[in-house]
Amino acid sequence: MRIAKKTNEKYKVFHPIIYMFIFFLIALLSLSGCSDKESKEEVKSIQGEIKVLSDYPKDFMPLYKALRVNNCTYEVKQDTNYVFGKDIYIVDFESSASKDELVDYYKKLLDSVDEEDSYDEYDFEGSIGEQRVNIAISDEGFLDALGTSVYIAFGVPKSEYAAENKYFTDYPKDVIDQAFADSVPIYDYREDYYYNLIRYSTGYVTTEQIATIVAHYHDLYSSKEGYQEVKDEYGTDFSWTDGEYKCSVRLSDSAGTDMLLLTIEKNM
Repeated sequence: MRIAKKTNEKYKVFHPIIYMFIFFLIALLSLSGCSDKESKEEVKSIQGEIKVLSDYPKDFMPLYKALRVNNCTYEVKQDTNYVFGKDIYIVDFESSASKDELVDYYKKLLDSVDEEDSYDEYDFEGSIGEQRVNIAISDEGFLDALGTSVYIAFGVPKSEYAAENKYFTDYPKDVIDQAFADSVPIYDYREDYYYNLIRYSTGYVTTEQIATIVAHYHDLYSSKEGYQEVKDEYGTDFSWTDGEYKCSVRLSDSAGTDMLLLTIEKNM
Protein backbone atom coordinates (compact mmCIF):
# COMPACT_ATOMS: atom_id res chain seq x y z
CA MET A 1 0.00 0.00 0.00
CA ARG A 2 1.80 3.07 -1.25
CA ILE A 3 0.36 5.67 1.10
CA ALA A 4 1.01 3.58 4.19
CA LYS A 5 4.55 2.87 3.05
CA LYS A 6 5.52 6.50 3.02
CA THR A 7 3.30 8.05 5.69
CA ASN A 8 5.89 8.30 8.45
CA GLU A 9 8.14 10.39 6.23
CA LYS A 10 5.47 13.06 5.80
CA TYR A 11 5.02 14.32 9.35
CA LYS A 12 7.00 16.39 11.76
CA VAL A 13 5.35 14.61 14.68
CA PHE A 14 4.56 10.88 14.52
CA HIS A 15 1.65 10.41 16.89
CA PRO A 16 -0.80 7.51 17.50
CA ILE A 17 -3.36 8.70 14.95
CA ILE A 18 -0.79 8.10 12.19
CA TYR A 19 -0.18 4.57 13.49
CA MET A 20 -3.93 4.17 13.17
CA PHE A 21 -3.90 5.30 9.54
CA ILE A 22 -1.10 2.86 8.68
CA PHE A 23 -2.88 0.04 10.52
CA PHE A 24 -6.16 0.92 8.84
CA LEU A 25 -4.74 0.76 5.31
CA ILE A 26 -2.70 -2.40 5.93
CA ALA A 27 -5.71 -4.11 7.48
CA LEU A 28 -7.91 -3.14 4.54
CA LEU A 29 -5.27 -4.35 2.12
CA SER A 30 -5.11 -7.69 3.92
CA LEU A 31 -8.85 -8.11 3.39
CA SER A 32 -8.48 -7.92 -0.38
CA GLY A 33 -4.82 -8.53 -1.18
CA CYS A 34 -5.07 -12.31 -1.11
CA SER A 35 -7.71 -12.13 -3.82
CA ASP A 36 -5.07 -11.43 -6.45
CA LYS A 37 -4.02 -15.06 -6.24
CA GLU A 38 -7.46 -16.57 -6.64
CA SER A 39 -8.52 -18.04 -9.96
CA LYS A 40 -11.35 -16.67 -12.04
CA GLU A 41 -13.30 -19.88 -11.44
CA GLU A 42 -13.41 -18.97 -7.74
CA VAL A 43 -14.37 -15.33 -8.27
CA LYS A 44 -17.37 -13.69 -9.89
CA SER A 45 -15.81 -11.03 -12.09
CA ILE A 46 -17.66 -8.25 -13.90
CA GLN A 47 -15.51 -8.07 -17.00
CA GLY A 48 -15.61 -5.13 -19.34
CA GLU A 49 -17.96 -3.04 -17.20
CA ILE A 50 -16.47 0.32 -16.25
CA LYS A 51 -17.83 1.42 -12.87
CA VAL A 52 -16.67 3.98 -10.31
CA LEU A 53 -18.24 5.66 -7.28
CA SER A 54 -21.11 7.97 -8.11
CA ASP A 55 -19.16 11.18 -7.39
CA TYR A 56 -15.78 10.00 -8.64
CA PRO A 57 -14.19 12.99 -10.48
CA LYS A 58 -13.59 11.45 -13.92
CA ASP A 59 -12.58 14.77 -15.47
CA PHE A 60 -9.93 15.36 -12.83
CA MET A 61 -8.51 11.81 -12.85
CA PRO A 62 -9.43 9.87 -16.01
CA LEU A 63 -8.98 6.11 -16.11
CA TYR A 64 -6.79 5.88 -19.19
CA LYS A 65 -7.91 3.18 -21.64
CA ALA A 66 -9.73 1.35 -18.84
CA LEU A 67 -10.84 -2.22 -19.51
CA ARG A 68 -12.18 -2.95 -16.04
CA VAL A 69 -12.38 -1.21 -12.68
CA ASN A 70 -11.77 -3.67 -9.85
CA ASN A 71 -12.65 -1.38 -6.96
CA CYS A 72 -13.12 2.26 -6.02
CA THR A 73 -12.78 3.68 -2.50
CA TYR A 74 -13.53 6.96 -0.73
CA GLU A 75 -11.97 7.60 2.66
CA VAL A 76 -12.71 10.36 5.18
CA LYS A 77 -10.42 11.23 8.10
CA GLN A 78 -10.46 14.11 10.55
CA ASP A 79 -6.75 14.91 10.77
CA THR A 80 -5.84 17.41 8.04
CA ASN A 81 -2.09 16.81 8.30
CA TYR A 82 -1.88 13.85 5.93
CA VAL A 83 0.15 14.64 2.83
CA PHE A 84 -2.69 13.42 0.58
CA GLY A 85 -5.17 15.52 2.49
CA LYS A 86 -7.97 14.62 4.84
CA ASP A 87 -10.18 12.83 2.32
CA ILE A 88 -9.03 10.67 -0.59
CA TYR A 89 -10.21 8.58 -3.52
CA ILE A 90 -8.50 5.31 -4.39
CA VAL A 91 -9.17 3.39 -7.60
CA ASP A 92 -7.76 0.11 -8.89
CA PHE A 93 -8.32 -0.62 -12.59
CA GLU A 94 -6.89 -2.45 -15.62
CA SER A 95 -5.86 -0.68 -18.81
CA SER A 96 -5.21 -1.77 -22.38
CA ALA A 97 -2.23 0.61 -22.46
CA SER A 98 1.34 -0.52 -21.79
CA LYS A 99 3.18 0.43 -18.61
CA ASP A 100 5.28 3.01 -20.44
CA GLU A 101 2.26 4.51 -22.20
CA LEU A 102 0.49 4.84 -18.84
CA VAL A 103 3.53 6.49 -17.25
CA ASP A 104 3.69 9.00 -20.10
CA TYR A 105 -0.03 9.77 -19.88
CA TYR A 106 -0.22 10.28 -16.12
CA LYS A 107 3.03 12.20 -15.76
CA LYS A 108 1.75 14.64 -18.38
CA LEU A 109 -1.51 14.89 -16.46
CA LEU A 110 0.32 15.96 -13.30
CA ASP A 111 1.42 19.56 -12.78
CA SER A 112 4.54 18.28 -11.05
CA VAL A 113 6.22 14.99 -10.11
CA ASP A 114 7.86 14.62 -6.70
CA GLU A 115 10.93 12.52 -7.51
CA GLU A 116 12.02 12.39 -3.86
CA ASP A 117 8.80 10.70 -2.78
CA SER A 118 8.43 8.51 -5.87
CA TYR A 119 9.35 4.85 -5.49
CA ASP A 120 10.45 4.14 -9.05
CA GLU A 121 9.55 4.87 -12.68
CA TYR A 122 6.21 3.09 -12.37
CA ASP A 123 5.27 4.16 -8.82
CA PHE A 124 5.37 7.92 -8.48
CA GLU A 125 3.83 10.85 -6.64
CA GLY A 126 3.01 14.35 -7.71
CA SER A 127 0.38 17.05 -7.66
CA ILE A 128 -2.40 18.58 -9.71
CA GLY A 129 -2.96 22.00 -8.21
CA GLU A 130 -3.32 21.49 -4.47
CA GLN A 131 -4.26 17.82 -4.82
CA ARG A 132 -1.65 15.16 -4.12
CA VAL A 133 -1.60 12.08 -6.38
CA ASN A 134 0.06 8.64 -6.18
CA ILE A 135 0.10 6.38 -9.24
CA ALA A 136 1.43 2.83 -9.35
CA ILE A 137 1.53 0.77 -12.55
CA SER A 138 2.25 -2.95 -12.61
CA ASP A 139 2.05 -6.15 -14.62
CA GLU A 140 0.88 -7.94 -11.48
CA GLY A 141 -2.80 -8.31 -10.68
CA PHE A 142 -5.65 -10.79 -10.84
CA LEU A 143 -4.97 -14.03 -12.67
CA ASP A 144 -7.68 -13.09 -15.15
CA ALA A 145 -6.47 -9.49 -15.51
CA LEU A 146 -7.56 -7.89 -18.77
CA GLY A 147 -4.55 -5.57 -19.01
CA THR A 148 -2.00 -3.52 -17.07
CA SER A 149 -2.86 -2.93 -13.40
CA VAL A 150 -3.14 0.71 -12.31
CA TYR A 151 -3.55 1.99 -8.74
CA ILE A 152 -4.35 5.66 -8.19
CA ALA A 153 -4.84 7.54 -4.91
CA PHE A 154 -5.50 11.26 -4.73
CA GLY A 155 -6.72 13.82 -2.23
CA VAL A 156 -9.84 15.88 -2.81
CA PRO A 157 -9.73 19.71 -2.73
CA LYS A 158 -9.84 21.29 0.72
CA SER A 159 -13.15 22.93 -0.22
CA GLU A 160 -14.66 19.44 -0.44
CA TYR A 161 -13.47 18.18 2.95
CA ALA A 162 -16.38 16.59 4.81
CA ALA A 163 -17.22 15.79 8.41
CA GLU A 164 -18.76 12.47 7.37
CA ASN A 165 -18.24 10.00 4.55
CA LYS A 166 -20.95 10.82 2.01
CA TYR A 167 -21.14 7.18 0.94
CA PHE A 168 -22.12 6.04 4.44
CA THR A 169 -25.75 7.07 3.90
CA ASP A 170 -26.94 3.45 4.11
CA TYR A 171 -24.34 2.30 6.64
CA PRO A 172 -25.95 -0.25 9.02
CA LYS A 173 -24.59 1.37 12.18
CA ASP A 174 -26.40 -1.00 14.56
CA VAL A 175 -24.74 -4.14 13.15
CA ILE A 176 -21.38 -3.71 14.95
CA ASP A 177 -20.95 -1.85 18.23
CA GLN A 178 -18.41 0.95 17.76
CA ALA A 179 -16.99 0.67 21.28
CA PHE A 180 -13.92 1.95 23.13
CA ALA A 181 -12.98 4.67 20.60
CA ASP A 182 -10.30 7.07 21.80
CA SER A 183 -9.73 8.85 18.49
CA VAL A 184 -11.96 10.18 15.75
CA PRO A 185 -12.47 7.24 13.36
CA ILE A 186 -11.35 6.90 9.77
CA TYR A 187 -14.33 6.03 7.56
CA ASP A 188 -13.64 4.03 4.42
CA TYR A 189 -16.25 3.10 1.79
CA ARG A 190 -15.39 0.70 -1.04
CA GLU A 191 -17.35 -0.61 -3.98
CA ASP A 192 -15.63 -3.79 -5.09
CA TYR A 193 -16.77 -4.51 -8.64
CA TYR A 194 -14.59 -7.59 -9.00
CA TYR A 195 -16.24 -9.36 -6.07
CA ASN A 196 -19.58 -7.53 -6.37
CA LEU A 197 -19.37 -6.23 -2.79
CA ILE A 198 -19.90 -3.04 -0.83
CA ARG A 199 -17.57 -2.60 2.14
CA TYR A 200 -17.84 -0.16 5.04
CA SER A 201 -14.80 0.09 7.32
CA THR A 202 -14.30 2.15 10.46
CA GLY A 203 -10.93 2.34 12.21
CA TYR A 204 -9.84 4.07 15.41
CA VAL A 205 -7.39 4.03 18.32
CA THR A 206 -8.43 2.52 21.65
CA THR A 207 -6.83 2.69 25.11
CA GLU A 208 -9.13 0.10 26.69
CA GLN A 209 -7.65 -3.10 28.14
CA ILE A 210 -7.32 -5.86 25.54
CA ALA A 211 -9.09 -8.41 27.73
CA THR A 212 -12.04 -6.04 28.16
CA ILE A 213 -12.36 -5.53 24.40
CA VAL A 214 -12.14 -9.25 23.66
CA ALA A 215 -14.78 -10.05 26.26
CA HIS A 216 -17.04 -7.29 24.93
CA TYR A 217 -17.14 -8.49 21.33
CA HIS A 218 -17.24 -12.15 22.34
CA ASP A 219 -20.25 -11.57 24.58
CA LEU A 220 -22.08 -9.53 21.94
CA TYR A 221 -21.54 -11.71 18.87
CA SER A 222 -20.47 -15.25 19.80
CA SER A 223 -24.03 -16.46 19.29
CA LYS A 224 -24.16 -15.09 15.72
CA GLU A 225 -24.10 -17.34 12.67
CA GLY A 226 -20.60 -18.45 11.62
CA TYR A 227 -18.91 -16.74 14.57
CA GLN A 228 -15.14 -17.16 14.71
CA GLU A 229 -12.57 -15.73 17.09
CA VAL A 230 -8.93 -16.08 16.10
CA LYS A 231 -5.98 -14.79 18.13
CA ASP A 232 -2.44 -14.42 16.82
CA GLU A 233 0.71 -12.57 17.85
CA TYR A 234 -0.63 -9.32 16.39
CA GLY A 235 -4.12 -9.26 17.85
CA THR A 236 -7.54 -10.88 17.64
CA ASP A 237 -10.00 -11.25 14.76
CA PHE A 238 -13.75 -11.66 15.26
CA SER A 239 -16.05 -12.55 12.35
CA TRP A 240 -19.68 -13.53 11.90
CA THR A 241 -22.73 -13.16 9.66
CA ASP A 242 -25.74 -10.99 10.47
CA GLY A 243 -28.46 -11.41 7.84
CA GLU A 244 -27.13 -9.98 4.57
CA TYR A 245 -23.99 -8.63 6.23
CA LYS A 246 -20.58 -10.22 6.70
CA CYS A 247 -19.07 -8.61 9.79
CA SER A 248 -15.58 -8.52 11.26
CA VAL A 249 -13.63 -6.77 13.99
CA ARG A 250 -9.84 -6.62 13.95
CA LEU A 251 -8.21 -5.78 17.29
CA SER A 252 -4.53 -4.96 16.86
CA ASP A 253 -2.30 -4.84 19.94
CA SER A 254 1.15 -5.32 18.41
CA ALA A 255 2.55 -1.84 17.76
CA GLY A 256 2.19 -0.15 21.14
CA THR A 257 -0.92 1.67 19.96
CA ASP A 258 -4.04 -0.49 20.13
CA MET A 259 -6.54 -0.14 17.30
CA LEU A 260 -9.91 -1.45 16.20
CA LEU A 261 -11.09 -1.94 12.63
CA LEU A 262 -14.79 -2.68 12.12
CA THR A 263 -15.79 -3.98 8.69
CA ILE A 264 -19.21 -4.70 7.22
CA GLU A 265 -19.67 -6.23 3.76
CA LYS A 266 -22.74 -6.93 1.68
CA ASN A 267 -23.45 -7.91 -1.89
CA MET A 268 -24.00 -5.06 -4.33
